[in-house]
Amino acid sequence: IHTGPCMSGIVGTKSLRFCLFGDTMNTAARMEQKGTAACVHTTQDVVDLVPGERWEKLAKMEVKGKGSMQTYLLRLPSMADEEFEGGDNIASVVASVSKREYENPFFLQSKGDDGSDPLEEVSSAERLDVGSGPSLYQDIQPVSDAVYAEHTKWFGLCFKKLHIERAFLDGQARQGKIIVFVGYGLYVLLMLSNYLKGYVEYYYQTKWCRTSEDLCLFLFGPASYEAAQSDGKVTYDMVASYAVYNMNEYLSFAVLILLVLACVVHVVIHRVAAIEKWWATVVVAAVYTLLLTGMLISAAAYGRLRVESGSGQWVTSIGFVIINISTLMSFFTDAPFLGHFLWWFVATALYYGLGVTTIGATVRIDESYNAIRNGANAVSGCVLLTMYSIILLFGSCLRDKSNRKQFLQRVLMVKQQNQIIREKSRNERMQRHFLENILPANVVEKLQRRQLRKQRGLRMTLKKSFKSSISQRHFGVGMLYADLVGFTSFCKQVDPFSVMVFLNDLFEVFDGLCDDFNVYKVETVGDCYVATVGVVTGEQTVQDVSITDSMPKTSTASRTNAKDLVSFAKAMVRGSRQVKKPVLDTPALLRVGLHTGSCISGIIGTRNFKFSLLGDDVTIAAAMEKTGVPDCIHASEDIVKLVPEERWEKCKVH
Repeated sequence: IHTGPCMSGIVGTKSLRFCLFGDTMNTAARMEQKGTAACVHTTQDVVDLVPGERWEKLAKMEVKGKGSMQTYLLRLPSMADEEFEGGDNIASVVASVSKREYENPFFLQSKGDDGSDPLEEVSSAERLDVGSGPSLYQDIQPVSDAVYAEHTKWFGLCFKKLHIERAFLDGQARQGKIIVFVGYGLYVLLMLSNYLKGYVEYYYQTKWCRTSEDLCLFLFGPASYEAAQSDGKVTYDMVASYAVYNMNEYLSFAVLILLVLACVVHVVIHRVAAIEKWWATVVVAAVYTLLLTGMLISAAAYGRLRVESGSGQWVTSIGFVIINISTLMSFFTDAPFLGHFLWWFVATALYYGLGVTTIGATVRIDESYNAIRNGANAVSGCVLLTMYSIILLFGSCLRDKSNRKQFLQRVLMVKQQNQIIREKSRNERMQRHFLENILPANVVEKLQRRQLRKQRGLRMTLKKSFKSSISQRHFGVGMLYADLVGFTSFCKQVDPFSVMVFLNDLFEVFDGLCDDFNVYKVETVGDCYVATVGVVTGEQTVQDVSITDSMPKTSTASRTNAKDLVSFAKAMVRGSRQVKKPVLDTPALLRVGLHTGSCISGIIGTRNFKFSLLGDDVTIAAAMEKTGVPDCIHASEDIVKLVPEERWEKCKVH
């Protein structure tokens, strides 16, 4: 342990890792190298800050790059004697911890002992923790009037953007594709009930007139009495004359054909994907407008033909047509308010236009009391229909605005969700790119799978998790360790920031060479640069690791991996000569060590993820660097056998 100032940051462009730089870090590393097993080795600065410990003063020792230093040693008692906070000794605490279920966050389980998938064994109730207490329901606030006004025009009755308006009408048409048929069916039932009313009235009127002459003449007049005395069969005209609305046979046939065609067109519009569905709303509105126009004209014409009888049936017929068709259109179509308004505009124009002309014609021809009374009834009907139209239009306006607000709310929610999804996808891509700059891509993939299983509620024990882990055994791997010559003394002479900038410039040169020689950068530890060929890049011979496996004694050498690593090491040495040390203005010289063999790759611990290589051959590669010569490449005999064409110098065994 040592204490003092340092500089933190990230150097290089590959396998990013947060690092600390400065003389303080080098001194702490020397304390570890000169320390004693099972003890804490510290400097005088640490002892001055923590004087309460049982420090053991050592004789001054020579520390590389620091000269003579006074250091101290802290010896720890055995675990059985040392007490932990709360009175328990450390041994008992460790024993209790070891009994707990341990979940290593970097190992994945794919299959159980019986070959089954553990995910399938977890019930949905175990995966979902809905908890107890208050309801999870959250009310969604409607669109505010200000937001609604920003997106609409014409008093909120139309969206400003045409594509939004068309999408809204499409949605309304899709929602109302079934109720349109209900409206058509109810229209047919209304007309049949109209004829049923005419038949019932005709039947009972004829019966009364045949049984009571005085009552018939008093209630229905001489014309009805004479008609009742005939023995003719019941005809369509007889029934229609007693109905509320008198529709001749030709008009009835035309209406039936119109409804059939309307149903066919409606089905075609909703079945054909290329046709926009709002056309169905237009067709429905046009059908109801045609029905209105034809039936009003027919009623007015019938009224003029019956002037001599003094019948006011045409007044009742017009009201019957407008009230029924407007009601059906209001409740059995999803036409917007503007569609209802245009329909009522046509209905009002026809009512006043046909009504006024019919009244004038009947009064001119027949100035009797009945004619004047029928005209007065028509005028009073105008007031009732006006009030009825206002009620329906007001309801249609409110319903249309409510539907538009709901649609706008869905649009804004979908837009927000899409934006969130885009941002999330972008962030996930950035995170994955960043993770792949720290860890190999296959390790990142396995960690993500592990996180997904954790989110689904899967629990794993240590023993099972080793069955399918992210650790792998690699064969024929070329390993490189490179270290700067005189880095400790250099850090003592230069401020930490300049050291970090210098290392960043140097390591950027090395990182730029990795792709050229198919090399994967494992890590940087201070001034040490570690790289491999055959773990992530190059020729890969991989075997999954199990906790019960033992290291095989045979391995497969790779000439290609070794050759790429030697070429990379040569480029590193040449590149380091081009980078000058700050202040000293001398080239950065390297000691490079190479070896080839097998190793195990994986992640150790649960914090500050670090991809590591373990094995005897890794230790040999590090030893090659430590015992090497400055500005040279120190390689093992295994490397030389695979790359014999280089000008190797045989070292003497000391």
